[in-house]
Amino acid sequence: MKLAALWAELGVSPPSGTAVARRRLPTSTAIDLNITLSHPGPVRGLALTVADHALAGALTLPSTRGLEHRRYAATTPDRTTLELRLTDPAANDLFVGLATDVARATAKAADDRDAVGVWLSRITRWQRLLARAPNGLGPERQRGLYAELEVLRSDLLERVGIAAGVEGWQGPLGGHDFQLHGGAFEVKGSAAHEPQVVMVNSERQLDTIGTDSLHLVHVSLDIHQHAGETLPGIVDILREHAAETGAEDLLEERLIDAGYVDAHRSHYESTGYTVREKLFLQVRAGFPRIIESDLAEGVGGVSYSLVIAACVDFEVARIQALAVLEAGP
Repeated sequence: MKLAALWAELGVSPPSGTAVARRRLPTSTAIDLNITLSHPGPVRGLALTVADHALAGALTLPSTRGLEHRRYAATTPDRTTLELRLTDPAANDLFVGLATDVARATAKAADDRDAVGVWLSRITRWQRLLARAPNGLGPERQRGLYAELEVLRSDLLERVGIAAGVEGWQGPLGGHDFQLHGGAFEVKGSAAHEPQVVMVNSERQLDTIGTDSLHLVHVSLDIHQHAGETLPGIVDILREHAAETGAEDLLEERLIDAGYVDAHRSHYESTGYTVREKLFLQVRAGFPRIIESDLAEGVGGVSYSLVIAACVDFEVARIQALAVLEAGP
């Protein structure tokens, strides 16, 4: 959905005085979604109109900085409109991304009640994202995301295709970074000029419970200023591939869950990356790690440093590691 272009079209002939222009968005269901343009302003908005009964239990409306989230009676009896409006013009790019994501997800709802649930949960998810990284991802998280996208683009794309690769990209949802056919990859990126040490963020991250095979993929990166491939650059390449197969919506969802939104694009464009080395390490008996079964009762939330040099005996060929994700062990 190209909402920015639709708002621009809606604003070509603005109504006089204080009024609201609307345009219904095309959906594959009967969900009543509209973009709005309120005057004076103009103020951009996204509106969902549903039957009153669909709002049962929806007592509070999530909102976030720069946005207004309101509820009012629709012109049709027994129907209510939920509307997101941009209140801070400086947040325009962020609002376009948020509204596009909310509209894309809500348009797929089966009925009004489902639409309200999707609408509210999607806005709540954006609340969490912006609370975590209001100004974008920090350097370490940028590097980690680039490493994951590099594995998706350079390794999985040719083996399983973009659609399956994005579907298997589970790291943003809290699982192993990639999970396909019973195998899993945990991806770690580090700066080549630093000691090759990676952070393992929990006792479950290198645990093989629930997967038939687990590999740690270490991506050593040279980091440049105003040179190399940027994070937005690799995102754009993957978007092109995803658009060819209809996987673009799922890719956008995963990017948002990973904390990447286009509103922060300018923060990432001066830093570039070049892959210096990529190692595929099989996590098996003897691999240096801490897992849940090692911990005393009551101990959890463990994070620790892992020295890559201590793992070289577990290195396997790239083709061997990828074969596990392609067809299972």
